[in-house]
Amino acid sequence: MNSRYGYRSVFFLRGVGNEVVLCVSTLMLTARGLSLSEIAWMLTLGFAATTLLEVPSGVIGDLWGRKRLWILSVLCSLGWLIACLSGVRVLIVFGAVLNGVGVALGSGTIDALYVEQWMEHYGKERLARAGMWSTLFTYLGFAAGAVISGALPRVWGSAVDYTLHLTVSAVIFAVMLCIGCKMIPDTVRKNRPVKRSFGKSCLQVVLQLRKTARLAKRRRLLGLVLGAAVIMGFSTVGVELYWQPRLEALASPEQLSWALAVCSFFSMAMLALSSVGAAAVLERVHSTEKKVLVYAAYRFAMIGIMAWMAFAMQAFWFGVLYILYYIFMGGQDAVDAVLLHESVPNRQRGTTLSVQSLALRFGGMVSQSLCGLLLLKVDMMHVWLFLAAAHAIGFGVCLLAFRAKKGDRTGVSQNMRSTS
Repeated sequence: MNSRYGYRSVFFLRGVGNEVVLCVSTLMLTARGLSLSEIAWMLTLGFAATTLLEVPSGVIGDLWGRKRLWILSVLCSLGWLIACLSGVRVLIVFGAVLNGVGVALGSGTIDALYVEQWMEHYGKERLARAGMWSTLFTYLGFAAGAVISGALPRVWGSAVDYTLHLTVSAVIFAVMLCIGCKMIPDTVRKNRPVKRSFGKSCLQVVLQLRKTARLAKRRRLLGLVLGAAVIMGFSTVGVELYWQPRLEALASPEQLSWALAVCSFFSMAMLALSSVGAAAVLERVHSTEKKVLVYAAYRFAMIGIMAWMAFAMQAFWFGVLYILYYIFMGGQDAVDAVLLHESVPNRQRGTTLSVQSLALRFGGMVSQSLCGLLLLKVDMMHVWLFLAAAHAIGFGVCLLAFRAKKGDRTGVSQNMRSTS
């Protein structure tokens, strides 16, 4: 793949640009006058925008070009950063919706394009390595972004409202956009008409969705991954949104900036390393059932750590548990990606990735709405325990449904042949 350096650069810069702000995102919004409950409701609007556009964006990417949609998604992300820089509440809310649109447009684009071109060169036998490289460079970017985020207040003492973080992130995204436009080719679809009416375009969207729905019904492995994505989105949003205020409450003011950076750096670094380790394990596991067992082990470890974090009363132990959580998340991400890509053909890969992202966002949207209400009545500890319990019950139901579908032998046999 001659474009591999372009992909790796984009994956790395995507991680850096995101983490520079994500590391302090909740604190950045509270510094602009929003409460935790208001932040939850505002982000729900972003999730709603993603939910509405998630699947159509994947279908459009399959039909007309994923690179174009990726470019548009980056522009939406830049719009969100500019809205936050303005500090105006109305613009921030609009920016959250715009960011949700960008997330929808970005799903099933550059990652699907990378996997498709990888498989053209190396086949399915080395598919785990494709996920390993994309995950590795993305999470290394997250780790680098965490270091930059922690260093910015030291370099510029007036970065209390995190304006410098937003500016640096915008510059990184602009550089990433230039590299992607120049170094990453789009896939040219054979027999693709140059012009397509709106009615025919809508018909193609419906047909693609019907194919994906039939595929999920026929292959129980894909059904497991999509169902587990809803549960993952529902529970993990609590960790990703509320860990910063929790650490702020446990750490002293002079420790906060570096505590945030250290937790983010090591969580992302361990996330990358654990994904590499999981990919190495998966290359030695050829049975679908055993891969599902590995998948379940990672998920239940995350659930236990999440519940434990609710009771951590010292910043040090909270940080250790936070890093452990992401170690297991990296492993489950690698297994999840392999299980998904083994279940779908190239023609539906982008659509299926969008459906998975839709499932994650839908779970997150429901969770944000509930958390916004719960935080008005209970403290954060009870919210985290509720989300951990929901994860355990929901994923357990998905596993039982997967085991119960013994009559679905076609999807399993095809998956086993693809990994043998």
